[in-house]
Amino acid sequence: MSEPDDDHLALLRSVSEASPLAIAVSEGASHVLRYVNPAFCNLYGRPAADLLGQPFATVCADDTSRAAHDLLDRVFETGAAESLADLSRVGGQSAPAFWSYAAWPLLSQAGVVTQVTDVTETHLAAEARHGELRRVNQQLLLAALREDERAEKLERADQAKDEFLAMLAHELRNPLAAIRTGIYLLNQRASVQDTATRDTCALLERQMRHLARLLDDLLDVSRITQGKISLYLEAVDVVRILQDAVAASRAILDL
Repeated sequence: MSEPDDDHLALLRSVSEASPLAIAVSEGASHVLRYVNPAFCNLYGRPAADLLGQPFATVCADDTSRAAHDLLDRVFETGAAESLADLSRVGGQSAPAFWSYAAWPLLSQAGVVTQVTDVTETHLAAEARHGELRRVNQQLLLAALREDERAEKLERADQAKDEFLAMLAHELRNPLAAIRTGIYLLNQRASVQDTATRDTCALLERQMRHLARLLDDLLDVSRITQGKISLYLEAVDVVRILQDAVAASRAILDL
């Protein structure tokens, strides 16, 4: 392989000297460094005199050296540009660093240009975002589970309410039958002239029918929630309803 000519190296040097990106040029199968820009020296913390003439893998003596060396081998052999992202440079420390490499051939594979980028902040920021997303997802999952538990509790409570209303309505029907019988017997024993007793029996009968309708309504609530009731329209005697309401409130109206 022929060496890179001076014109190409001069052009590369003029472009890279002011670049904030760390750039190096290596040659041969051992990838000996022929050029490094100031940003490359700053990244590795060594002057150019200590870096030039050294194999790239020797300069990059950290956890990424093997991967970086293999990258340069592939680019040198195939002539195709490649890159490696977010390589952990220092393992087992509390604050690891992450570097990315990009390499492309120079002058018909006579050498390889390598760009090294410190992506620690970007990598850690991405990990922080992923961690936040995982935390939010966990919170959403927990909220969904709590909502499911709450819905299940409400469903059980609603079912218990329906069962209680149905039981209550059935249990209250038993004393109503005895009250109905007592009103009937009291009304039968009252004389024709005993209007007070008969009026009282009539009032008790109306109130008992009202209570019976309330119990029917309680049963209807249970039937409605279980889908066991059908609604229908019928004519009602409004005059009779008003008369019963006035009779029920007569004692208060007379005060």
